[in-house]
Amino acid sequence: PGGGFVAGLVAAAGLVLRAVAQPDAPPLRWERVDLLVGGGLLVAVGVAAASWPLGTDVLDMGAVSATIPILGTVKIGGALVFDLGVFAVVLGTMVAILHGLGRRRLPGPPGTTPTGTAPPLRKETSP
Repeated sequence: PGGGFVAGLVAAAGLVLRAVAQPDAPPLRWERVDLLVGGGLLVAVGVAAASWPLGTDVLDMGAVSATIPILGTVKIGGALVFDLGVFAVVLGTMVAILHGLGRRRLPGPPGTTPTGTAPPLRKETSP
């Protein structure tokens, strides 16, 4: 394992580069990054934990090979699936952080809209 973390950071950097290069483009809508992070975490932990009942070392798993007509024989190992889970966790976390940093904040408590005038600093009394 070792490529999922960097791949997630590079993908997030690509999203930032897109936002900087095309500021007028509509933003990408990632409504459920929690599913991306949770699903990735479930996959990564599941692959790592799968070695326990098999009696092997953690992440020391075999590979499944399949024959694809155009590509030939392709091997998919447990480390690839683990890295895909790490990729999903890192990308989802970075997207959530970037959305939090890019969100506009309105002054005042939640649920209120700002007005054009500020409230008086002290209460004026009439003579």
